[in-house]
Amino acid sequence: MSINFAFLQGIDDKIYSMSVIAEKLSKTQPNQCAVELRRTMEEFMKALCRKHNLDNTDLKRMAIAVQDAGLINEDQANQFKRIRLLGNDYTHPNKEISVKDAVERTRDLHMALATFYRDQKLVAAPIAPFHTDFIPMNEYKPVQVLNKDSNEACEKKYLCTYVSTYGEEHYCVIRQFNHKRNPEDQAFLIRDLYALEKRWSSGKFPNNIVKYHRVSIQENNDLFFTCYDFSKKARLLQDVNVRALNKREKLELVRGIANGIHELHQGKEPIYHRFLSPSSIYVIRESDGELDVKIGEFEYAKVNNPNKVTMLKKVLDREDLYKAPELEIEDVEVNWAAVDIYAFGVTVLHIFLAEQAMSKRVALLEKQGCSAAFTQVVARMIHPNAASRPDIETIRSVLEEEGIANV
Repeated sequence: MSINFAFLQGIDDKIYSMSVIAEKLSKTQPNQCAVELRRTMEEFMKALCRKHNLDNTDLKRMAIAVQDAGLINEDQANQFKRIRLLGNDYTHPNKEISVKDAVERTRDLHMALATFYRDQKLVAAPIAPFHTDFIPMNEYKPVQVLNKDSNEACEKKYLCTYVSTYGEEHYCVIRQFNHKRNPEDQAFLIRDLYALEKRWSSGKFPNNIVKYHRVSIQENNDLFFTCYDFSKKARLLQDVNVRALNKREKLELVRGIANGIHELHQGKEPIYHRFLSPSSIYVIRESDGELDVKIGEFEYAKVNNPNKVTMLKKVLDREDLYKAPELEIEDVEVNWAAVDIYAFGVTVLHIFLAEQAMSKRVALLEKQGCSAAFTQVVARMIHPNAASRPDIETIRSVLEEEGIANV
């Protein structure tokens, strides 16, 4: 369903269906959007010409005929003309339609149809203005514009719904990026987001990583998108009252994060998160009371050559408790696995010590009933020397000793 074109339902269902197809391609496949807009206009014009016995031999003549007959006004004629010309542009060799033009011509279609059906007194309720934030991205329909964190590199962030192959409605979060402004991000998009997708299509589903969906776009599109499943039951770890959790629950959270990092680092194509913190970790309280953890927010994930990617600047400019100290040093070769381990270590302190985590006093863990081995491994995780930090396998083995079953 389209929010922008919903007024057409029950009035002209065929034009509604065709408008929906064009609209959902405007941000992702603008070339094909131009074709679908022209088809929709042609169908609309043909229906008018048939009804009033007017010339319907070609689209330009139909547009002139319906205007001469007083069936559309000058504004509507100009809106339809712009749609027709955009469709003509795409027939030229090597002509690429921009997202901006596709969206503006989709707006023209909305305006022309809305005013036409309103003038015909076929629409009783007021028709809302066309809104770009309501445009679907292929099959993903925005239902809410989400606030961006100040560190986020995306331009827009949406809570969306989509329907699975089984007919079930699911939620996801889509981030919209400007490709032309950051052309180097192509490497980021292909390298690690597609690697995430492979993790989910391999048949062995990750347990502690949010599910990634590819939003298909045409080659050299102005925009690209990241898309991750979202549960309405999920809360960010930063919003969880960790002081109210018992030790078993806290260790359960730590285990989930450790398993998620393992799923990222140990794959055939390792992925390094680079921006791990309680704001990138989702916690779901299941019906049986157990806590499920999912690592998300991969928009800063490591790329093939991160030193040439704009995302790296966001990582280096990060100013928070979870930033590894080596990122403050210029021209250093960064071990990104160790960067994730450092952020994980500080996250462990957050889980057990809440606001006291800022002190990074690892010894306070023992007052929480943690073993010496666990306390020592956390101390190593936040060691200022990256080479002194343990790998994720070592951390998981210590967690097993701490009495947490390994997944």
